[in-house]
Amino acid sequence: MASYIQTNDGISVFVDGSLKSVSRDSLAYPQVVAAIQRGATPEEIKGLMASDLDKVTDAVEALKDQRITDDVAIEGGTVTFKSVAVHNTLTARMLRQIREGFDLKPMARFLENLMQNPSYRAVQDLYSFLEYGKMPITEDGCFLAYKKVRSDYRDIRTGTFDNSVGQVVSMPRNQVDEEPDRTCSHGLHVCSFDYLASYASAPDDRVVICKVNPRDVVAIPTDYHNTKMRVSRYEVVGELESYQEERRNRLAEREIATAEFAFELRIGGDGVEGTEGRETLREAAERAEELMECDDVEYVTIVNKTTGVQVEHYSNPSFLGYEEDEEDEPAERAPVVSEPVLPAVNPYRVYLGGESPEHIHGAFSKFDMAMRYATLLYSEHTGQPIFVMGDGKTLAVIGG
Repeated sequence: MASYIQTNDGISVFVDGSLKSVSRDSLAYPQVVAAIQRGATPEEIKGLMASDLDKVTDAVEALKDQRITDDVAIEGGTVTFKSVAVHNTLTARMLRQIREGFDLKPMARFLENLMQNPSYRAVQDLYSFLEYGKMPITEDGCFLAYKKVRSDYRDIRTGTFDNSVGQVVSMPRNQVDEEPDRTCSHGLHVCSFDYLASYASAPDDRVVICKVNPRDVVAIPTDYHNTKMRVSRYEVVGELESYQEERRNRLAEREIATAEFAFELRIGGDGVEGTEGRETLREAAERAEELMECDDVEYVTIVNKTTGVQVEHYSNPSFLGYEEDEEDEPAERAPVVSEPVLPAVNPYRVYLGGESPEHIHGAFSKFDMAMRYATLLYSEHTGQPIFVMGDGKTLAVIGG
């Protein structure tokens, strides 16, 4: 029986005095695994590996003198564009697809479009973005992405761009920020499906499907885990009509709440100490403002019941003070917390309107809980960006 080790990437077998590796996407991989399981000899396994290599060589050789498109060909096992070798994740994928029998014309057209992009970073990294975000390539060499918009199909941030199906949305490329380290900046934004939850979440928001030419990609912000990008042009080709219903099922407004209410108002004052509950942050804030009109209320603190984190603290400048009984000591007041309480076990922070400590609004132990809270917070503070951070890095921006 052959000696071997299996990894996430494939399997390596000791043959001819050295390790020979087969990746999981190799056609020979399942055959090699089956051979090891039945106790095949190293020589038999070596034959399977050699057979797979022969198949790849034959496939490349078959295309050696053929052009896929006018500008794209495979020459000597290398993808070329206008006879110049191109080495990136896209061309590596094309070579793998040869042996799997794929029609390479959509990928070749994608490469032709991509090579019109003046950005070196986009040419090198765009295809990795698409694979990570599971964003399909179209027959004419473009790709599909998503965008969340208002109920009237206007963009969420400015309300000036019409994103109705059939519209082509564009802006001058030199007005789109090409710096990937700036997470929320000028440009037209599209994203993968997984990033949709990080956008604003008004109940009547829509999700449209955008067709983007690779030449119009400007920047892929580094803090979004390859899920969001800035472009200079896209065409709206459809609408994901089922998204809102699915979202309501996944992210109901009460999902982060307790069985009774999500936010607790802690009230201090002369004879009015107590608590009240409200289901939404907006309702809690409105109630706090009502209480601030009472001169016997000293303060109101709003606390997120799920996390125990203070969200808002109101001090009443019109508070008249406590009446003291001559025979009794003054009533003990509840402590006023002026800074949010941020347990060390909650590494994910949600900020409202900025990324500095004074803007912090909550702390959570899990990223998905932080995202749910940030989404709800944005619905209560439309127009102000919400930042979700962890380990000192911005992980998502809602409304940015």
